[in-house]
Amino acid sequence: MAKRNEPAPQAAAQNTTQETAPQAAAQAPASKGRAYVFSTLATDQKYVNWQKGGGDIHISGHSVLVKGGTGVVGAKNLVTPLGVATEIGEDDIGFLESNPLFKLHAKNGYVTIQRRKADPERVAADMNLKDPSAPRTQAHYANAGEGEAKPRLKE
Repeated sequence: MAKRNEPAPQAAAQNTTQETAPQAAAQAPASKGRAYVFSTLATDQKYVNWQKGGGDIHISGHSVLVKGGTGVVGAKNLVTPLGVATEIGEDDIGFLESNPLFKLHAKNGYVTIQRRKADPERVAADMNLKDPSAPRTQAHYANAGEGEAKPRLKE
């Protein structure tokens, strides 16, 4: 048993295998049974396999949470990512490829599955970056016409 002030043996082993930034940016070989979902959605998206329950109630079955956050400023980051990667298992690939909402998001260019780890921002460069649910920025109002509302700017 580890003492209170000492990290657990697993945590200590993880710290010794950290990758440097250039290594992480380069494509790594595919992990056995693993894949990556790349997303340009503004929010996390949970894809659920709904099953019939008693009466008119549906029960949540297998689900996969795909991380989002493109273009959203959070408490921890002022620079927003262009894309986000989520690692998934082999069994999740087939589930996502058959999920109607995931298929719609993939068709519209917001999500994609790859078997190799890659830099999310490089993958996102070829994806749709205009999520309608993303927060408004000053760029949204740059071409506003006469009759359209514009935000008040403090000078």
